[in-house]
Amino acid sequence: MTGLRRQALEGGAYVLVRQVAGSGLRFLGILVLTRIIGPDDYGEYVGALAMAVVLNGLSNLGIDAFLIRQEAEPAKEAEDQAGTLLLLAGTATAAVAAASLALLSGRLFDAAFTPPLLVLLVFLPVQSLRVPATARLERAFRYRSLTLIELSADVGGYLLAIPLALAGAGTWAAVAGFLAGQVWFTVASLRVARFRPAWHWSRPLAADVLRYGFGYASSSWLLLLAGLVNPLVVGRYVGPSGVAYVALATRLVDTLASVKRATMRLAMVALAKVQRDLDRLRRAQAEGMVLQLLGVGPVLGVFSALAPWLVPAVFGPEWEPVVDLFPLIALNVLVGTVFNLHNSALHVLRHNVAVVRMRVAQLGVLVVASVVLVPSIGITGYGVGEALRSVAFGLTHFEIRRIYRPDYRPALPWLVAVVPPLFAAWCPLPWNLVLFLPAVVVLAVPGNRRTIRTYASFALGSLRPGRTAPAAPTAS
Repeated sequence: MTGLRRQALEGGAYVLVRQVAGSGLRFLGILVLTRIIGPDDYGEYVGALAMAVVLNGLSNLGIDAFLIRQEAEPAKEAEDQAGTLLLLAGTATAAVAAASLALLSGRLFDAAFTPPLLVLLVFLPVQSLRVPATARLERAFRYRSLTLIELSADVGGYLLAIPLALAGAGTWAAVAGFLAGQVWFTVASLRVARFRPAWHWSRPLAADVLRYGFGYASSSWLLLLAGLVNPLVVGRYVGPSGVAYVALATRLVDTLASVKRATMRLAMVALAKVQRDLDRLRRAQAEGMVLQLLGVGPVLGVFSALAPWLVPAVFGPEWEPVVDLFPLIALNVLVGTVFNLHNSALHVLRHNVAVVRMRVAQLGVLVVASVVLVPSIGITGYGVGEALRSVAFGLTHFEIRRIYRPDYRPALPWLVAVVPPLFAAWCPLPWNLVLFLPAVVVLAVPGNRRTIRTYASFALGSLRPGRTAPAAPTAS
């Protein structure tokens, strides 16, 4: 195994722990908060947060991608220039958005979202300060440090939010906990990375940062804008409780699919370092598809089968609408595990326009489906839109074929195994067990079982200090 590949996979094990542990903590925190404050207050919080996340992403300008995807280590001047641009963009975005609230509140979105959104906007520039620091840690594969920072931020946030919720703070308990975690994340990242932000301005350097960043950000912005469909469309026709149902279903999928985010962040670094070798890029992509399907699919399928009993028992009977929505959102995420590495490869090879076209198609499908269906069938209409978004991934396949022929053979049997169980929530026992038969057939093949054992052994070995992990299989 090459040094880069071993470093990437060992780093990936820590990224996975970071995402799984962090997602588990968020799940527990959300579980407690939702039971205490209920769908309406939680809906007001997540509706405001969704808009704040979009604004934060817009102000990011793709600069994090510029720092992470450089072949050589960025100079301190480049990091400072990136930080200066981020601070200016974050401040300007927050100011313009806050000034626009009086005009848009009650017209474009539910007025209940306005007070928490205004507070979240005040802290928007603070979040931009940590981007150069976290990029420096990621480039160095310092995922242990990032894991500890993120976990401590999550724990601290919920340690504040839960007592406030018990005291009757409602929406504001969740807002306070989120902001406390973000401030700690920023301070800890700067300290661990030993990065001291400094003002730096060079017009040529700023132009270079923005030129690359905009190319990446244009597709990232389209993905972010999809997050507005819930508060703007679902919130308009169903209200804050509908926003809460969609947000919780999305959060459950996101938590259970945390390995997808781990491998995507890792891919930014690893693919950037083999971008001049298309054969290695192709093999890395094929292996990444298998890793993501194995990490995401089984967990989503098992949860879907248990959801009709688990969701009401854990979150309360008022959250039952989440059960029917879960499979539709999970389908789009699962299909995305096959094609998201295509997007990373296209970005690394600077084919950013190709990703933009796919994101435009996805956003269009979600918006049209939601606007047409939500008024008549409620949150299920949003779920249908999410499921239909996966069709647009086909555009990414045709774009990548112009550069090299992607290898789907290693991933195909796992895709066949994990898609049917997603819909187990819609079927009563024992019929939902039939949906797991394709997985049983795939696991009956000795080579497939060997693949699972090898990856699991490598991941566990990478997490044990002083142990040498076995070689991971090559997906070629």
